[in-house]
Amino acid sequence: MGHFFSLINRGLRFAALLGLALGGGAWAADEPAPTPWAARSDAVFHQVLVAPMSFTALAQDGEGFLWIATQSGLSRWDGYQLRNYVSDMASSGALPDSYVQALHVDDQRRLWVGTSAGGLVRYEARTDRFVAPLAAGAALSRKSVHAMLDEGNGLLWVGTGAGLDLLDTSRGTVQRHAVLAGTKGLPDGAVLALLRDSTGGLWVGTDKGLFRRAAGGERFVQVGLPAEEHAPFVARLLLDSQRRVWVGTRSYGVFVIEPEPEAEAVPLHRLLQAAGADVTGLGNAPIRVMAEAAPGDVWLAPDGGGILRIDTRRWEMRRVRHRSDSAASLPDDDVAAMYRDRSGLLWVATDTGLSHHDARQVTVSTWFGGPGATAGISHLNVPCVLPMPDGSVWLSTGDGGIDIVRADQGRMAALRPDAAIPATALPPGRVLSMVRAPDGVVYLGTQRGLYRATADGRAVQRLAIPGRSPTASVWAMAMQDGRLWLGGLDGLWAVAPADGLQLGVLAHEDGSRLDEQRVTALLAGRDGVLWVGTRTGVLRLDTATMALSRLAPDAPGRVGFPVGYVSSMLLDRLGRLWVASFGAGVRVMEAAQAPQAQPQVRRITLAEGLPHNGVDALVLAPNGDVWASTDGGIAHIAQDSLRVRSLRAAEGVGIPTYWTNAGASSADGMLLFGGIGGLTIVDPRQPVARAEPAPLVITEVRLGGVRAVVPPASPGDEALTLEPQRRSLLVEFSVLDYGAPERNRYEYRLPGVDADWVATEPNRRIATYTNLPPGDHVLELRGAGAQGGWSEVLRLPLHVRPRWHEMLWFRVGLGVAVAALLVAMMQARTLILRRRQRTLELLVAERTVALEQRTSELQRSQQQLEQLAYYDGLTGLANRRLFNDDLRHLMAQAQRNGLGLYLLLIDLDHFKQINDTQGHDAGDAVLRTVSACLGLAVREADRTARLGGDEFAVLLPDTIEPAAAEAVCRRIAQALAQVLPQGQSSLTLPSASIGAACYPRDAQDVDGLYKAADLALYDAKRAGRSRWHLYAGPRV
Repeated sequence: MGHFFSLINRGLRFAALLGLALGGGAWAADEPAPTPWAARSDAVFHQVLVAPMSFTALAQDGEGFLWIATQSGLSRWDGYQLRNYVSDMASSGALPDSYVQALHVDDQRRLWVGTSAGGLVRYEARTDRFVAPLAAGAALSRKSVHAMLDEGNGLLWVGTGAGLDLLDTSRGTVQRHAVLAGTKGLPDGAVLALLRDSTGGLWVGTDKGLFRRAAGGERFVQVGLPAEEHAPFVARLLLDSQRRVWVGTRSYGVFVIEPEPEAEAVPLHRLLQAAGADVTGLGNAPIRVMAEAAPGDVWLAPDGGGILRIDTRRWEMRRVRHRSDSAASLPDDDVAAMYRDRSGLLWVATDTGLSHHDARQVTVSTWFGGPGATAGISHLNVPCVLPMPDGSVWLSTGDGGIDIVRADQGRMAALRPDAAIPATALPPGRVLSMVRAPDGVVYLGTQRGLYRATADGRAVQRLAIPGRSPTASVWAMAMQDGRLWLGGLDGLWAVAPADGLQLGVLAHEDGSRLDEQRVTALLAGRDGVLWVGTRTGVLRLDTATMALSRLAPDAPGRVGFPVGYVSSMLLDRLGRLWVASFGAGVRVMEAAQAPQAQPQVRRITLAEGLPHNGVDALVLAPNGDVWASTDGGIAHIAQDSLRVRSLRAAEGVGIPTYWTNAGASSADGMLLFGGIGGLTIVDPRQPVARAEPAPLVITEVRLGGVRAVVPPASPGDEALTLEPQRRSLLVEFSVLDYGAPERNRYEYRLPGVDADWVATEPNRRIATYTNLPPGDHVLELRGAGAQGGWSEVLRLPLHVRPRWHEMLWFRVGLGVAVAALLVAMMQARTLILRRRQRTLELLVAERTVALEQRTSELQRSQQQLEQLAYYDGLTGLANRRLFNDDLRHLMAQAQRNGLGLYLLLIDLDHFKQINDTQGHDAGDAVLRTVSACLGLAVREADRTARLGGDEFAVLLPDTIEPAAAEAVCRRIAQALAQVLPQGQSSLTLPSASIGAACYPRDAQDVDGLYKAADLALYDAKRAGRSRWHLYAGPRV
């Protein structure tokens, strides 16, 4: 027996080597081998469901829905939500058993469901029910269904716990195992896997080994699976793109059978061993789950061991496991099911939820960092990237070290930090910038000083710069014309590279001219120009003259450069300057056409298609396009049109955010971006895979709040009827594009109700209407996937039945009644209007009289107000305000006609004695009498006024002769020489003192005239009172 197994092992070793040689060139001509970067890349997963579920199987039905089988029911996934189905014995059309073991979609696009104890059912999409396919009296060998496979002509193979049955799906009859397969060489027992190979042969995996029936044959022949004991328990079968049959077993790993006639099964671990792979534990691993993610990329899931990726071109193996530090890794290591849908997405169900991986996307690859990383990047973070001419790439890591990697080898060398020897080892912290000098040495800018490394990365030395702290951080560096420029928190420095440990200072800008001493980016330009990026903008430095100029910032009505943190800069083939910044996107400055011309600046932000306005690094691709890493993904910007295309998780981007200025182009033309999580590699030569247009389906319809079932296959064939009592309509619809459903677009319209398409958000996707008018309508729906255009319009016919009051007979009768009612109303209205007219006419007359009375009262009130404002209330004479207005007016008139004007100021003599002896009533009587006397004594054109108390004034217009003024004064004095009756006695009026002044002879303005008349009055009083006095000129 030992000799027998020795011969088998020798044969297997030879077959393995032969398979390796053949397999190396066996892929299809239209499937190019992956690049070395992609070959070592990590799988990126997009988790869509986070829920602990006992998954058992996955399938995609004819419409495009994803069905998820679990031990507790069946769910339908539309990209946004689950519709759950469970067993309910009280409900017809429910699942017969909630434990679902197998799913199958036949050649008629129908979904079949195999349960653990309820047998086999078929999902009827037109009724949203599960129907039993068996005719009366028919039965399966056992109700535990593990596998199904089409035989053609309406026949379906069913693998049960007791053997292999053949179901006629049209008649519902069953040829059971005992009378069919059992008589053709297939042993009794459980059938767990079925497969049709490329020649039409039928493969059956059982608990007693593997069996095959050739195309056109009748008998089943056992296929030998080399094992040390009994025939292996076959749990899963897979046919790959190279027509190989993969056999997964419960205790003996995986076997591979080439498509050649009479090919023997070869243990997978032997094939991998021959290629030098580490296959520890694979030989006896239980493999129940298998899938081919892409041609030449087969995935296996051992129990609790994550995923094994087998590259069948080279027979290499990589392990895919959950990483707690990456949301884009495998959610957990317990994989229960895998399934590749029609769009190419590979779905992976684990204990904690459902994820998918898009193996079609070859533009972007990901090397995760951290312990156990496939590519060997030692740390999670990659803050800086420096490609070398020999194809190696220096990657700074988050712990302060540097990993030196190659695409085909992974990490091949490293520089590790050591705080104990800062002079000859990197310090703790981060390497923020790296630049290669012409002689091959590499300058390293760290958070704690400037270092120099040998070209092979074997040794580093800390460098000193006179006047600069040896531990000062270096944020950016650039080599130009033999000078090393570096920037940090202390401004801009230029030093001369040297072999020694001290570099000579050539220039230093401490920030006084930079307006900001924190330098974040440097770019060596053309003709000796150095572009300097700071935390407040961009400056242009002419290194020959050291002249600095700041680029114009953004302003209202002008696109300029943002005032903020500059993260990266580059010059493209057209000489344009590209500037990336935090929060403001990208600016592109055209090359100036003339020396004094103002260059045009163009803005690229979220509005123009960037995935995020926080742009971290810019890299120029070999074809001249620009690629950018952002805090929301990768952006591809066309060099000519500046059109932006965003790449996110759906396009294979596995790192969410990136480090500033951590981007570069490698020697082989790959674009490398360092991020928080590892390294993103972009192959600009590979176009981003576009998904085929996904189907648009209706996922739910509610009429008046009640759920209705709409036939999904041909929704336009039959109108959906809305009853009169249920006029509200709610239609939920979905594009079955699972790559990035949150970026899908949706619109709907109801012609005759909506003027244009109505947009709805992906998280809602609902068209809703209330109180629809009766008649026939057509609801139009359309959607677009994240990468595609609008789908074909999906039309849902609607018929809204009228209510009784919307019937024709009711409308005609209602029209007649309304017409009669209108005639009666018009007549009544006419009578009412006539009555109202008469009432209105009376009311107008009354209001007119009242208005006239009110007008008279207002006029009297106005006159009273004017009397109070301009006249003395006691005497009725003008008050001082009116008198002053008259004085200014008459002075202006005298100036025009040259006739002059006299001002008389009158003061009653001893008037206070009258008030003191006779009382205020007698005083008031005296004042009224004096005012009357003044009116009699002056001319009609003269103006009299009471200025206050016992002071009066008179204006004599058109008077310039003193004799005329004296005549008026004389008449006033004579008029006051009378006796006034006062009760039982009489009262003699007081005499008056009068002062007079002439305009313009005595004064040229109002104040001067008042002063002159007042002086004359003073002279009259001093002369003994009871007299008048004309102004005689100023006193000496």
